[in-house]
Amino acid sequence: MTSQSVIVGFVVYNKRNDMKIALIKHFNGLKAAYNSDLENIKKLKEGVVYEITIKKSRNLMFHRKAFALFNLVFENQERFDNLDHLRKYLTIKAGFFDEVNTGKGVMILPKSIKFEKMDNVEFEEFYNGVIKVIEKELLINKQDILENIQEYF
Repeated sequence: MTSQSVIVGFVVYNKRNDMKIALIKHFNGLKAAYNSDLENIKKLKEGVVYEITIKKSRNLMFHRKAFALFNLVFENQERFDNLDHLRKYLTIKAGFFDEVNTGKGVMILPKSIKFEKMDNVEFEEFYNGVIKVIEKELLINKQDILENIQEYF
C-alpha cells in the first residue's frame, strides 16, 4: 500500500441483503482490498443502482491478528473445549465486559469486538489486555505468542 492509499470500507445495500466490501483508495479510483471483496463486487448486477455508505475501516489486519491470537491460545491450552468460550473468557478477564442487572443479580457479558463497536485505540487496549490475561491465567509466555502468531493468520 502506498502512502497515498487509504483503506475505506463501505456497505452496499440492495433489496435482498447487505454486503460489506473493503476498498483501497488509489490515485485512479477504488480497488478491492482483498480477494473476498473482489468476489463480492463480482456478485453485483450490472445496471442496478446501489447505495453506498463510505467509512474509514478499522485495521483489518489487527482484527485478524486478534483472532489468530485466540486460535493460537486455544490450541495451546487445556482449560477450554470451545474457542468461543475461550474468547469470551479472555475478553471479560481483560476488562471488556458489560454488567447487566437481571433483577436477581448481575450478569457479566463480554463486549463485542466487531468493527463498529470498537475503534483502533480501544481495540489495541483490548488486544494488549488479552495478552496480559493469557500470560497470567493460562501461563503462556508473551514472547512465545509473538514468535508463533504468524502461523495462525
